[in-house]
Amino acid sequence: MAAEYDLVILGGTGAGLSAAITAARTSRVALVLSSPAPVELFWFQQALGEFTRLHARTAHPDHNLLARATQYATAVVTRLQQKYSSANLGRLGIDVITGEGNFQTQPTLQFCVAGRQLRSHSYLIAAVPPFPENHPRQLLRQLSSPQPPQACVLLGNCPVQVELAQILARLQIDTTLLLPQPFLALEERAVALLLRSHLEAEGVKLIHDQTASTVDPNLNPKGEMAAHNATQTVGLVEKEKSAENWLNLTATGVRLTQGRLSVNAYLQTANPRIYACGEILGGYPLAELAHAEARVALHNALHRHPLGRGQQRIDYRLIPWRINTDPALARVGCTVAQARRWYSQDVMVLEQDDQTQDRSYLKSETTSLCQLVVRQNGDILGATAIGMAASEMIQLIALAMVQRLKVTELAHLATGSLTLSEICFDTASRWLESLRKSHN
Repeated sequence: MAAEYDLVILGGTGAGLSAAITAARTSRVALVLSSPAPVELFWFQQALGEFTRLHARTAHPDHNLLARATQYATAVVTRLQQKYSSANLGRLGIDVITGEGNFQTQPTLQFCVAGRQLRSHSYLIAAVPPFPENHPRQLLRQLSSPQPPQACVLLGNCPVQVELAQILARLQIDTTLLLPQPFLALEERAVALLLRSHLEAEGVKLIHDQTASTVDPNLNPKGEMAAHNATQTVGLVEKEKSAENWLNLTATGVRLTQGRLSVNAYLQTANPRIYACGEILGGYPLAELAHAEARVALHNALHRHPLGRGQQRIDYRLIPWRINTDPALARVGCTVAQARRWYSQDVMVLEQDDQTQDRSYLKSETTSLCQLVVRQNGDILGATAIGMAASEMIQLIALAMVQRLKVTELAHLATGSLTLSEICFDTASRWLESLRKSHN
């Protein structure tokens, strides 16, 4: 039987919406959305973060801050809902179906939803199982309630919890971040400590308690949440495992293990017609990673070849990402620990403190750091940055890595930012100086 679509995309995440819009330019696409879409909570959190960042710079007390922040975030979500409405997506050629559905394999592989059987050459899972009640982002719904929480305890050690902890503290909510492991244990220690000091200065209580959870929150960053208001307290609980057969995936030969799907380098699941991207794969639940995965999965799903010809592989070493705190923490490539595991002594670490740049003082942002990991031949292996221009710096390093530029060539890159140019030049100079010392 002929396929009805070239691609069926499951999930109302940002990556899913982006993939559907891109695919609709050349292919027949269906997009299956749940209600409410998970991306709405992501939009709400990002809008709250932006509002609190702007307010933090005014230094004016505001006893109605939470109400104003949630009102602003709700308005942003409403505008984005209109932008990505079924009608607007339909004008782009996307067949939008809303509802909960499941895979069926008889008589052939199809996805059944809202009384329809969607048959397609390929399927892309860009969705996440329904958030359990103890998921951190579920707390966002309570902020708009008549009785918002007065205090909150977040359990976990991944970007969702870290970003949310700062937002809640700035909204004058007593916030505790309970850490089963050292704060951001996978990141460079000096950079993580700088961010931790900022959070503590803003009133976030960080408590290291190894008994809080048996789950490694860095490897499975779908952390748990407990919140209490004036009348109710909810305890810390483990992540729910009720979604083991989510979407009836087991019927297709695909298994969901501890809330995650296993994929190969082409983002293909155990069923060769089903691809996946985003938070469902585990790792940090960051938009940059999800969108990069969606681009690779989309290309491979629409250009399937029995011998794998023309297929793209995901390379996480070249994907820049950031934790959207204030100051932001951004990284691309490997950390120092990873580099030394792979290259042993053939690793050099170059640190650049933004306090040497005049513009940092002009903006009153003098707590920042850029750390570059290179080989002695000048190959760039990775970089981590925190503070002013962290995201821009990491984007620049990522471009240099993609183009296979040596660290010395950074000194000749012209940028639109004097600070970035100075950092690049100083970093290249430090590499040459370190190289000369090592040869003496």
